[in-house]
Amino acid sequence: MNILPSFLTRTNKNNETNVINAIANRANTDENTVRIVLEASYQLTQNANDELMQKQEDLYNYIKSQNQTNQSNIQKLANGLNEVNNKQKITNIHLKELQEEITNKAKKAAKGTNQMDSDEILFGNLTMEEVLKRQEDQAKETKHYKKVVAKYKRRIWYLIKLHMNDIYGTSKAKRKEDFQDYMFHEIQDYIKNISVYEVRQINK
Repeated sequence: MNILPSFLTRTNKNNETNVINAIANRANTDENTVRIVLEASYQLTQNANDELMQKQEDLYNYIKSQNQTNQSNIQKLANGLNEVNNKQKITNIHLKELQEEITNKAKKAAKGTNQMDSDEILFGNLTMEEVLKRQEDQAKETKHYKKVVAKYKRRIWYLIKLHMNDIYGTSKAKRKEDFQDYMFHEIQDYIKNISVYEVRQINK
């Protein structure tokens, strides 16, 4: 099999012979020796190139493997952090914020419950007995208003639990203290978007 270098084999036979003959004459040796040396040199070069290509491929595979390992480690770290965050219960500060926002929403829904017409009292159109009766009624209305606000707050929490069940699959019976802290903003946004009409209408 002819494994001479391409610069010889790509020429015609006469040119190849002329090159080998010229080298032999200059080196003061026979053509067969020149041919053997050229073939050996070519083979060594080819082997070196093959080895270099193999090393390059091995290096590429190693870098690729390391990159995949690094990506895997980064993902594991991210998953670990997410797991920690997912397990952290809602903080007292966040829970207090939610309670305040729920109370404000409940008060908006209950607005009008405790409103009384005080014009007659101010302009002296009522007798003292009627004024006392109005004050008694107002006290009852205030008590009723507080009950309505408390009822609406329970309704809002019920709506929140339904919403979180849809989003995260959490239990509808989950206590508010047991929600995870990463859910805070989702709950907060939902409270802002609840309509007072929905709070008044929900049967809970």
